[in-house]
Amino acid sequence: MPTPALREARVSLNTQLRTTSELDPESRSLLLETVIEISAALDRSATHDEGTSLSDGLRDAVERFEGKHPDLVSALARVAEALGAAGI
Repeated sequence: MPTPALREARVSLNTQLRTTSELDPESRSLLLETVIEISAALDRSATHDEGTSLSDGLRDAVERFEGKHPDLVSALARVAEALGAAGI
């Protein structure tokens, strides 16, 4: 079962998406897809394979935004940490 930390991390990422105006449309879309995947994983208590692809997506997003958007990277890192703690 997902931890409250994962839900909090998702909320934090959502907040960062809403408040960051410097994202290009492609980057915003990528992060929105990540939030949707996290929500889906929370809703269905993701299996290990689904968690792996979600983790890969988070890792890719962190690499893409590192240096340009530190607040987003921090939010993504919290999501990844919560996923790991939840075993997803």
